[in-house]
Amino acid sequence: NKKELHMSYIDTDFKKYAAKPYKKHGSRFGEAGLIKYLMNTVEKTSEFTSKPPYLVEVGVHSFEGNTISLIQDEPWDGIWIDMGESPDLDGDGYKLFPIQKHKITVDNINPILAANKVPWDFDLFSLDIDGNDYWVWKAMMFKPRVVIIEYNAHLLIDESKTIARDDDFYWRGDRYHGASLKALNKLAIEKEYTLVCAYCHNALFVRNDCIDNPEDFKYEEIYEYFPVHAFSTPKSLPESDQVWVEV
Repeated sequence: NKKELHMSYIDTDFKKYAAKPYKKHGSRFGEAGLIKYLMNTVEKTSEFTSKPPYLVEVGVHSFEGNTISLIQDEPWDGIWIDMGESPDLDGDGYKLFPIQKHKITVDNINPILAANKVPWDFDLFSLDIDGNDYWVWKAMMFKPRVVIIEYNAHLLIDESKTIARDDDFYWRGDRYHGASLKALNKLAIEKEYTLVCAYCHNALFVRNDCIDNPEDFKYEEIYEYFPVHAFSTPKSLPESDQVWVEV
C-alpha cells in the first residue's frame, strides 16, 4: 500500500530563510536556505519511506551548488550532473556526491535518470544549465516534489519566452539564455506545480499534491527582476542571431 501524500502549508514569506553558503561552498545567494525550508515542510519519500530522501542537481560544482549544504546535515541520496570538469576538494572535508559528466539535453534527461534508478517522484530537482532549461524540464517525465530552476531574470513580468531549443547552445555570459519566469510558470501549471518563490534568478516550484495552500501564491506578487548579468560580453551572441520562442 502506498503511503498517502502529505499536504503541506508553505509560508508565503519564506525568503527570510535564505542562508549563507556552507563553508563558502554552496548556493550563491542563499538559495539553500529556501530549499531546506521547503524540504522540511514538504513530506519526503512518500513511496520510499525506508530510504533517504533523493535529489538530482544538474549544473553543479564541488564549490557551488544548491544542494551542497543540504546533504551535510541530512542523509540524502542522489546524483549530481555537470558537463564541465569539477575541481578537486580543497580540504574542507565536506560531503560531496560524485559528479557525473553529461551535457543534459531534451533527449537524454530521462534515460540518464532512469539509468541511475532515480525514483520517479524523487524529492528535489535543481536545474541550472544556462540554456535549454525550459525544454529539458518540459521533456522530463519524472515528477519531483520540489523543483528549482534558474530563470532569465532580465526578462519582464509579462514576457513568456525561452531561447530556441539548441542542443549545442552554450552560454556566452550575456542576456541570451534560459527562459522567463512567466514561461516557466506556465509550464509549471501544465505539469501541475505551483510557483512559490522567485529569488534572485531562481524559481522554486512545489508539486500541487504536496502543497496545502497553492492559492496563496500569485505570480504577479512573486515575480522578481534581478539584473545579474551585463548586457554584453566579448563573446555575446549578436541580437540578430538570438532566437526567442514565445511559449
